[in-house]
Amino acid sequence: MKTDAHTRILSGALVFAIAAMARAAPAQAPEDLWSKRTAQGLAAFRRGEYSDSERFFSKALAEAERLGPKDPHIAVSLNDLGATYQRQGKYQLAESCYRRAMEIWELSSSSGYEHAVRTLANMGSLYGDQGMYAQAEFFYRSALRDTQRALGRENAQVAFLLSNLGHIYWARGQRAASRKVSEQAMALWGKLNLPETPELATVLNILGSIDYAKHRYGRASALFQHALSIDERFPDADETNIARDLNNVATVYLYTNRLSEAEVLFRRTLTVSERSPGSGRLTAQVLYNLGELYRTDERFEDAQVSYRSAAEMWEKTFGPESQEFARKLEQIARAYRTMAMYIEARNLQNRAKEIQLRSVAQTRTR
Repeated sequence: MKTDAHTRILSGALVFAIAAMARAAPAQAPEDLWSKRTAQGLAAFRRGEYSDSERFFSKALAEAERLGPKDPHIAVSLNDLGATYQRQGKYQLAESCYRRAMEIWELSSSSGYEHAVRTLANMGSLYGDQGMYAQAEFFYRSALRDTQRALGRENAQVAFLLSNLGHIYWARGQRAASRKVSEQAMALWGKLNLPETPELATVLNILGSIDYAKHRYGRASALFQHALSIDERFPDADETNIARDLNNVATVYLYTNRLSEAEVLFRRTLTVSERSPGSGRLTAQVLYNLGELYRTDERFEDAQVSYRSAAEMWEKTFGPESQEFARKLEQIARAYRTMAMYIEARNLQNRAKEIQLRSVAQTRTR
């Protein structure tokens, strides 16, 4: 049964900018209560205990604010707190923190470019998480420009930012641009002999996605497996990276008709993604992929259950009036038609059309 290869691969979770760049304390930070609360928050963050990290970072921020309204410690705490909010899907709160941090870095002559670059990268990550790829590209390119001006074109920070940009271009459908910057990042990893980190895993997933789209499944599988082996070495990192890798390996198995192996990996992916805060888009995609597997295996009742669960998750993630949600409904409607579920397909198609018409009407009245 025919399936759409391009809808199931995930190029990146876009979270590593937080882990790699979110926090950098001032060079002479005192060993005080602020430092203690910050250390406690970071430990909780790395364990994935985000409610605890939010509590500790909030306390650290309160201590930092005692040092003055524009003290650099405040910006550090705002970055940390913003990262915690982002992991929990509290995007408006995260954006508020990052923007306040940027204002402080811009006024602080002692912080240099480095702190501002971290916040720019975090803003790019935040917008990427929300599917706002044009805004994400703007902030990543700004961070890349400032880094290249300060450090040159060959360093680890440039490699990390290029890997982020590669994901954004892929998500926007700019395959050639994604491949170009991802290959640049890969070249830097080799030339500088950088350690294998989750950032490299993101690059490997993008290059694997390109091979997958060109039906080079053996090469794609090897790259996805390599990415998985890297991410599994970082148990304190965001688990959605591992879920992404598992999904991609499973997708290759699905498309090469290794259905039993694919199902095992998709179910393992669900287990990981469902316990990761803020992973609604990833979970929805994996549920859709399971639907595709069941449809391919002609298990149509199971497929319908998975598709419905994916639609519910997408609705929560994107919003019931989102154009992206409408596109997802159309995607499921096409799958229903292949299973001769014409009434269900028509209902979804009509709902998608109504969302699109309301969006057009709202645009015209603005």
